[in-house]
Amino acid sequence: MKATELENLTGVKLERKEGRLYHDGILDLGCRKMNTLPNNLTVKGSLNLYGSSIKSLPAGLMVDDTINLEYTKVKVLPADLKVGGDLDLRFSDITELPANLTVGGDLLLYGSKITTLPADLKVGGNLWLRGAKIETTTADLTVGGKIYKD
Repeated sequence: MKATELENLTGVKLERKEGRLYHDGILDLGCRKMNTLPNNLTVKGSLNLYGSSIKSLPAGLMVDDTINLEYTKVKVLPADLKVGGDLDLRFSDITELPANLTVGGDLLLYGSKITTLPADLKVGGNLWLRGAKIETTTADLTVGGKIYKD
């Protein structure tokens, strides 16, 4: 998706700086029909994709607050994903997390299709595993809050 397509779809203007696109605030794309987002997008608030038809996330995606991928068809997260707040993957089609993923807030995995946690996963808040198919955690897992299981 090109930046102009996203601007036309949402009515928001994206700022262009040093090869990146910036949105200053919440980008609410819940229940929208779209396949992807532009590469090198920075959202200075939350990114809501709840129930949208999005199928992939772009390379270089950086979100300062929460990313909500609940009930989406995204199967893979970009290896260079940056999440400053929560990462909500409840009931999504994602099957694995990238190695070295850092989530600043909570990581919500219940009802997801993820079966293993990646190497060097860092979660600043709570790790929600209730209803997830994850049996064990890795030795190099770092969680700043609590781990909630069944």
